[in-house]
Amino acid sequence: MTARSHILGLVPALLLGVSSCGGESDASDTNDTEPTGTSAADSTSETSAASEATEASTSTGNESTSSSGSSTGGGSTTTEASTDGSSSAGDDSEASSRGSTGGSDSTGDPEFEPYAVGGAFVGLPDYADTEARGFGILIRRAGGTEVSVGVAGLMPDTAYPAHVHNQACDDESAGPHYKLDPEIEDTVEDNEIWPAFTTNANGVGHGFIEVPGHVAREDAVSIVVHDPMADNAKMLCLDLVPSSPMDPFVTSGTATVLEGGMDLGFEDMTASVEMERSVETGMTTVTLEVTGLDAEETYAVHVHDQDCSLGSGGGHYKIDYEVAEALEENEIWLPITTQADGSGTSEVTVDHLARAEAMALVIHNPDDTGTRIACVDLWPGGEAPNRLALDVGSLRLRASASGGDAAPPPPCHMAAAKKP
Repeated sequence: MTARSHILGLVPALLLGVSSCGGESDASDTNDTEPTGTSAADSTSETSAASEATEASTSTGNESTSSSGSSTGGGSTTTEASTDGSSSAGDDSEASSRGSTGGSDSTGDPEFEPYAVGGAFVGLPDYADTEARGFGILIRRAGGTEVSVGVAGLMPDTAYPAHVHNQACDDESAGPHYKLDPEIEDTVEDNEIWPAFTTNANGVGHGFIEVPGHVAREDAVSIVVHDPMADNAKMLCLDLVPSSPMDPFVTSGTATVLEGGMDLGFEDMTASVEMERSVETGMTTVTLEVTGLDAEETYAVHVHDQDCSLGSGGGHYKIDYEVAEALEENEIWLPITTQADGSGTSEVTVDHLARAEAMALVIHNPDDTGTRIACVDLWPGGEAPNRLALDVGSLRLRASASGGDAAPPPPCHMAAAKKP
């Protein structure tokens, strides 16, 4: 079967698959050599400061800027910053995208409005005590349907089946799979929506699927992740609420000060973040407000792809995860310059609908971007269910045991994209 991905604003029609990287490292997950300065990016492994320095640049490159401070925008990115204080996994190696099989090319409704729905996963009854956590998003528009999921706290290097279902989580544990063509009773991947994924060494998995030509009906009610270690039992579930569409779809959160921030005396700093995904415009806007940082200083800030309890946010979120290099136009950066009292705001809009693995935002030390000051988890409703609290002492212990400040390995994304 074929698989086609549309990475909004950047990559017009790519084939992509769910990562099955197992114990191998995916080059697209590394951010080892990145520019520094007002738009600096961090390394996924925080021991790469020397490597970063060799390619350091204080310029933001050939990007246009729209700002009231030291922030940058790029290409299809607009940044504004101010200092005013204000049941089967199918093919493990593929995240398939399907055409109009079993679906409709048009809603037939002249008043149809695109929207995004989603929510946080919870453990089903037999998994009520699970520490797994994550969320998913279903985007419904006239041209088709997209589903993305991001889950942490699972078994490492393991393929997890995931499907859209047609009943609510508390109704027979979400019931059977959603069918593009409900007349076909057999379980056929091309007639269903499967955002399956394979976890990385940290137990983090990201799944994405696009179904062009099929607009999900209102009986696309939930997303279920199955347990491959227990005959694909239903493990995690989130409810989608098509009767209450959200546009924009919002995730948000507040900061946890990391070990690096504690060591720099920022234990009282605060940060709040809101990410809005507008299906109508196809754009994502991220807004950051901070207090308690050093006065009149510019801090590198980026959206990351793991939650804060794993690798202090993991690596940078990639718009096109086939691109390994840390490029502002392929990531979501919103550097912030503080005012005299150490507060500040920053906002960026990118021409891309962020997938579910845009799970965190990280603020870096301007003098050493390998040091992460704070991390903000981004979740629907602003708080993660089953969240594992960050323990600064345990983070320090892990860093010491590894011989430095190394973060755990980055997450496995979907396999490298291929052209049709």
